[in-house]
Amino acid sequence: MERVPYHFGMDLREAERLERQGHHAEAEMLCRAFVDGHPRDPKGWNLLGSIALRSGRAQQAAELIGRAVELDPRGVRYRINLAAALGTLDRPADALAELNAAVKLKKDVPELWNNVGVTLEKLRRLPEAQRAYARATELRGNYIEAHHNLGGALRKMGWLTEAAAAYRRALQIEPDYLPTLADLSIMLVDLAELEDALACIRRLIAHRPANRAARSSLLYTLHYSPDYDAEALFREHVEWGRLFCHTVKDQIPAHENDRNPDRRLRVGYVSPDLREHTVTKFITAAIEHHDRDAFELFCYSDAETPDKITHKLQGLAEHWHDTRGMKDAVLDQLIRKDQIDILVDLRGHAADNRLTLFARKPAPVQVNMVGYFNTTGLATMDYRITDEHQDPPGMTEKYHTEKLIRLPHSCWCYTPAEDAPEVVEPPALKNGYITFGSLNKIVKVSEPCAKLWAHVLAAVPNSRLLVSAAEADPTCSAACPQGRTSRGNPIRDGLARIGLLADRVDVLGKTATGRQYLQRFERIDVALDTFPFNGITTTCDGLWQGVPCVSLAGGTTVSRAGRSILRAANLPELAAGTPEAFVRAAAELAADLDRLRELRLCMRERLLASPLMDHRGFARHLEAAYRQMWRTWCDRS
Repeated sequence: MERVPYHFGMDLREAERLERQGHHAEAEMLCRAFVDGHPRDPKGWNLLGSIALRSGRAQQAAELIGRAVELDPRGVRYRINLAAALGTLDRPADALAELNAAVKLKKDVPELWNNVGVTLEKLRRLPEAQRAYARATELRGNYIEAHHNLGGALRKMGWLTEAAAAYRRALQIEPDYLPTLADLSIMLVDLAELEDALACIRRLIAHRPANRAARSSLLYTLHYSPDYDAEALFREHVEWGRLFCHTVKDQIPAHENDRNPDRRLRVGYVSPDLREHTVTKFITAAIEHHDRDAFELFCYSDAETPDKITHKLQGLAEHWHDTRGMKDAVLDQLIRKDQIDILVDLRGHAADNRLTLFARKPAPVQVNMVGYFNTTGLATMDYRITDEHQDPPGMTEKYHTEKLIRLPHSCWCYTPAEDAPEVVEPPALKNGYITFGSLNKIVKVSEPCAKLWAHVLAAVPNSRLLVSAAEADPTCSAACPQGRTSRGNPIRDGLARIGLLADRVDVLGKTATGRQYLQRFERIDVALDTFPFNGITTTCDGLWQGVPCVSLAGGTTVSRAGRSILRAANLPELAAGTPEAFVRAAAELAADLDRLRELRLCMRERLLASPLMDHRGFARHLEAAYRQMWRTWCDRS
């Protein structure tokens, strides 16, 4: 929350000057002397409270500034500063009451309206927050923070087009305002404006070359683009490793782990996603069914908001550490103290990753799996878990800094949601036409993908395509942004520009819950996979709901994830190797309603009997790989 600038009388100017220069103790001493001599002057209490707030004593600050408000209830600046203290104490409702009182006294202060918006946002009253930010920008057109905050509120409301416009207005004021560049890049990915998103990320990097989060974001986002082949992606990953890891690789202390190759091993999992997340759908089996006699599990959880999945996993692992906010150096020491033998990264280059921790090599053997779909680029990451379908032997070794460990069948082992809805009949039986669909992120629909889907629609007369986007439903509602009454659908328009006829496409907005997302598969007869970035969780979720998926394998690791999943599900005929085979497989499914119905109603039984859901078998194969990795390290030592 921003503080509104103001000026004190002559008697307090020296204290104010000292506070501004960071000399809080001296300023506080002068201020207390003033208060002792002028106990009815609110300015002294206010400054004393401001000093306390800046010194980290929020409770005391609220009491002191509250005294200033009592002495001068019409003092706008006092109420604003009291609201700041209350906000620091995580009392947003009380802070809002002070801000509303200040607004009644003075309605034309842009910083005040921005603070109202921040507080309303904390209270999750997003439409009101959006209106407050908009008012701040009306009062001061070049108020960059308010434009940025307006974009954030609109994004949370699902109005992505409007949010992007607010962010772009902020960048018109200051073209290189880094917080807006970062948020806009994420927004543009959600809107499938991939080239603009990449341009934003590159601008961020140009201003902050050492911003490892931005560089990881670039690596992740490049996988959506059909313009980057495996070699180009590899070069980018190696550059990340060179920038952030090579400086520490020669400072790694020797590991003192017991070199007995057959003893019980300590395995650690590191992730911010040990919660309700796609990662836990693919790692739960390994944790739940681990061999307790041979392996002792440690979880290092960076989860910001633990949930029921977190609590379930806590009961499955022998040891659990909440590590959110812990510095790499501290976590490095904790892992060494735990004497971890094999440390597993479940995040890769996704947001909030810990790859700089893995650069420190806190464990003798380090492994990447599940949360990423390519090399990490780290020389200190020893292995990557994959399979022969996703990484055919001899094809991709040269594009990895890690040694590839191929599990039998698949590197994916799926655990469905416990509250998944029941499977229903194929919608074509009721509709009289086939509905193809994709619930993947809309950015995954590249131009070559859209053109291929158009060929599928052309091959199946009267068929329709259903897609899902993070954009809110364009139909105006009570949550419609201020000043908006209606608008078109930018996602449908964007798909039309790259080859999909708008009159054959239905675009659905974001769902509120995971169950609602799963219920959307009830409207789809046949799923069409995206490329070059295949669906992974979405493909498995669809299969569990009875919806077969047709996938096209390509030249990058992530473009072969669909093939790996479908072969593990015993549906190899749906994993196409050419665009022609993709269209043919989709059209043949659409033409055979009896097969569609049989697949749908029997899919769960098929999956439960397949490697894709052989939880115990997956755990045994993974642990056999861990044991071999450990023996290799012992032999080298």
